[in-house]
Amino acid sequence: MKIVASSSFRKSIKKIARQNFILYKVWNFLRRGIPRFFRNIWYFRNEMYEFSWWDYRYNLTLFRKSLEMTCHTIEIKGIEIDETRMKKVNAMKEIIRIMKTIESDDYIDLAEKELGEIRLTPMEFKPCDDHHDCYELVDNDTEEEKEHNRLVFSRSYEIEEEHWNRMARIIVGQSREELKNGEDYDGTGMRGWWD
Repeated sequence: MKIVASSSFRKSIKKIARQNFILYKVWNFLRRGIPRFFRNIWYFRNEMYEFSWWDYRYNLTLFRKSLEMTCHTIEIKGIEIDETRMKKVNAMKEIIRIMKTIESDDYIDLAEKELGEIRLTPMEFKPCDDHHDCYELVDNDTEEEKEHNRLVFSRSYEIEEEHWNRMARIIVGQSREELKNGEDYDGTGMRGWWD
């Protein structure tokens, strides 16, 4: 058996070997590392300014912003064939949309669109009979209004759960068994979102 290597193969091997030298590492740091660092600071400036350790929404915001960059770049500059690349882009866009909904916490609004607005009657303060300086808060909602409000709050929780489950499903992606059984690739699976 005869093995033949082209000149381009030899050039790539030399390039890989050069990357282990300290001089190359310094040059790469100055040429690529520092500019990328400042580009990232500029790109994530708002998210970094707003970031706090005590709430998951800040982590989600950073993740969403990085996915927006990945999605845009793969959509515009991606070298993969359109059939699978656009499935990945669509999955990324869906997860970005879900993350924006989670960040804005619009679940009651979404439930109200389905079931009707929450019915709130104004609260009333009545003086207490046994304490002349105290007031009693009186809830004037009817049982029908209370039941409707419970349904809206319950549905908002269900929508939120559906979004979290869908987001997790998109990140994890299809299993190998699903793909082996002949299901079409749907673009989910964060491990495959690269170009």
